[in-house]
Amino acid sequence: MDRNQQLNAFFEQVRLGMKFAKEYEGKHKNLLAKNFNTMDFVRWDENKVSEIIGFLLNPKGGHDQGSVYLDLFLRQFVPSIRLTDKEEVAVILEDRTFEDRRIDIVLSYRNYQKVIGIENKINLKTKDQENQVTDYMCFLEEIVKDKHVDENNYMLFYLTPKGRELSEDSVNKEKAQQWKEEGKLACINYEDHIIPFLEDCIKETSNERVRYFITDFRKQLIENYMGKEGIDQSMIINQLANTENIEVAFAIQNTLPHFKQEVKERLNVQMQELAEELTEILKQEIRYVKEHHHFELPELNKTYVKYSYEYGGVIYGVVKQYDYFANENSEKMIIEGLSKALGIKFKTSPWWPCYVLEYEDIEKTAKFWVDVQSGKFKEFMKEFIYKVLKLDSLYLAQL
Repeated sequence: MDRNQQLNAFFEQVRLGMKFAKEYEGKHKNLLAKNFNTMDFVRWDENKVSEIIGFLLNPKGGHDQGSVYLDLFLRQFVPSIRLTDKEEVAVILEDRTFEDRRIDIVLSYRNYQKVIGIENKINLKTKDQENQVTDYMCFLEEIVKDKHVDENNYMLFYLTPKGRELSEDSVNKEKAQQWKEEGKLACINYEDHIIPFLEDCIKETSNERVRYFITDFRKQLIENYMGKEGIDQSMIINQLANTENIEVAFAIQNTLPHFKQEVKERLNVQMQELAEELTEILKQEIRYVKEHHHFELPELNKTYVKYSYEYGGVIYGVVKQYDYFANENSEKMIIEGLSKALGIKFKTSPWWPCYVLEYEDIEKTAKFWVDVQSGKFKEFMKEFIYKVLKLDSLYLAQL
């Protein structure tokens, strides 16, 4: 069987597996209750996620599993720091630094003789404060040094969703690299590190209620960062795993970045075609500028219909030329009645009179890529441009 046949066979197996899973779920929905998750009743924010992680890592925590989870964490992520007596570990949430900043989670061993910090960012778009990680590292170094013990007995984890980079506003690039090489700073993410770690925690849990709690927490993280289908898809692919299929799966994974880039280029072609079609229909020039993904429309001065890859997804709307507008307006641009006139519930920003996050997390969900392939997104943008062109002159003047 050649590689093309292998790929086709693998895709067919996955497709059939997913189809069976959906049909089975439909027939046994009341027994499976897949949509029920105790995390749905929890206020889901950065502090709460940190609280749950801290709860699990606390050997004296109410889970009554002792140091099982802490041992797993240390073994997987901190082999260089040895804690001989786990009962001497204190878990501190929002631990204050000398500059009155707060580290989300701190594991303090024997009153900071050894210390592990975790700075937790649950969103891709949340910005670090200026020198935030630098200050945290300096705090950990100083507090350990103050105990007159080994100055290498500290480490900071920067925990984020996959794809988020450590900002140079937060720490100098060269200094960050030095700390990483010294084993004092590590960047980990939910998808590759915390979700698999929680799977190990589930396996090592003796109490059924605690196991269900961790399972729900893990499920919520998968839904947040890998999509609601993440669990089913991973289970199906695991069941299909054999030597040939593993090689095929990696071949598919390695081609995905190229595929996505090709789809984006195809979208640019579709948008250029759309501009030409509209020009022909309206008998007025509609110009598409692929470098900025925007359409120049008649009646609009330095204002464009645009789509953009932002917030981890795709947004669309009407945008002002940055130099023309944003430098002179620090507040959001709110045009009364525009939402009703367009029939769209949208958001505003200093240079977007209106925008909508149409596709979320396009790196892990297929809808955007499918809609480009099928031409659905092209038709969607066509309809939106027509809505803008049909706006009353009162709105067009404000735009």
